[in-house]
Amino acid sequence: MIISIDVDPDVIIFGDIHGNFNDIHHIYKHYISNPEYKETKFLFLGDYVDRGPKPVEVLCFLFALRLSNPKRFFILRGNHGE
Repeated sequence: MIISIDVDPDVIIFGDIHGNFNDIHHIYKHYISNPEYKETKFLFLGDYVDRGPKPVEVLCFLFALRLSNPKRFFILRGNHGE
């Protein structure tokens, strides 16, 4: 199955968080909450929960971002799964 989403320009793409909440904290601190990027959209590519020490926290935080502003945050499934 192919899923296509349209995202206007001014997008920052992040991938392979791997359950590392420190990475999400860095992204939030330096990009999401930074006034310089207040109109920027963010696309997360997947691999959110494998390997790292805080997979549930990472996934919950990404879901919260998506729910709080669905026109600014986009989350893809990633490359693992059937």
